[in-house]
Amino acid sequence: MSRRTVREGMQRHGARLGSWFVALTLVAVVALFLSRSGALPLELQVAAAVAVFVLTIRNPLWGYLAAVVALVWPLFQLSPLLMLLIIVPLLLLRNRIVARLPWALAVVVAPILVAWQLLALVPLLAGLFGGKRIGFWAGLLAALWAKLVAGLAGVAVPELAALHALPLPFAQISARLAGAEGAATLSLLGAALGGGAAFALMHLLQIALWGAAGGLVGELDQHSEWKRGLRLPIVHTLAPPLLLLWAALYLVPPLFGAQPWSTFLNYPGPTVGLAVAGLATGFAASFRSFAQSTAQPTRRGGHISIRRTTMGALHGPQEEEEPLLIELD
Repeated sequence: MSRRTVREGMQRHGARLGSWFVALTLVAVVALFLSRSGALPLELQVAAAVAVFVLTIRNPLWGYLAAVVALVWPLFQLSPLLMLLIIVPLLLLRNRIVARLPWALAVVVAPILVAWQLLALVPLLAGLFGGKRIGFWAGLLAALWAKLVAGLAGVAVPELAALHALPLPFAQISARLAGAEGAATLSLLGAALGGGAAFALMHLLQIALWGAAGGLVGELDQHSEWKRGLRLPIVHTLAPPLLLLWAALYLVPPLFGAQPWSTFLNYPGPTVGLAVAGLATGFAASFRSFAQSTAQPTRRGGHISIRRTTMGALHGPQEEEEPLLIELD
């Protein structure tokens, strides 16, 4: 099978595969939450998962609304106020979220990714494929959500470096929310970003840097072609954002006394996670270029002009590449 055949197959079926992947991810999120909450019997959990998948394939908005409905009762059993704080924004912003459903799901699974030391995947991939705006918001919201969930689980100071490789005890979240009234629920949410003014500033700075890294990926990728269409190596696009993320993990907490300056030497796990996320994003960028690049021949008199178009052109107006002229005998 030639590379051209593979590329044409991906271009022909890429949208369908993407919709199936999004549907399966949404089903996995709903199924995981329903199984951990234990609020519904197994038969209803399976029925809800099947309904979400079928409706998402049919119409992403229908599948999204089905997923929201499936979460109402389990969230209500946890905390009525928490249910309102989650469900109401999900319904009000439904069109915006559905239009960016892959990145919304990436934010939702942020607590799982941070436990796997791969939280950096969210801003890197969102910035690369969604652009600087989506990259910024995906990175910012992923960091914020990971901190809030960790705070609800009882982590004293949920700074991002400490959360890496830390399995979050979801059962403990249920135990802490059980019987909590409105004010108590709000205090639990506020405690996630609390710990005093200094720690609150540390949390905000880490969240802002996570968002800035995602925006920087999109900005660098948008301008990663020179005047003649020469593609810069992907390392030039990813290295500055990765340095920002590394600083958020290892340099920001010591400024506020949350960890010693030598943490990066004694605790290299998050650094390894950043490296893995960078490599995975670089591979995704290469796959994108392979799947989207085309050769468009145009005959002009005694010459054939071949223009190569890459995914980089989709991020905004770029300088046209200089055509390759093949003279015909």
